[in-house]
Amino acid sequence: MISDHKKEYQEIAVKLRAAREECNLKQGRAAHNIDKSQSYISKVESGAIFIGAVELNMLAKVYKKSVEYFFEM
Repeated sequence: MISDHKKEYQEIAVKLRAAREECNLKQGRAAHNIDKSQSYISKVESGAIFIGAVELNMLAKVYKKSVEYFFEM
């Protein structure tokens, strides 16, 4: 159940934001690169919604990180 893993999703969200900022990308540009809206990136980074595996993989490529990077806690 997702609610059982809220802490882990929050940690992934923090890493996603940090990775985006390391690349000097605005939320809108990151969203454009994966064909999503800026509000989608904002909601993922704030923990309002949980990111799917496909989107995580796409953002990992945009941010030049391995998917595993986001799971290193």
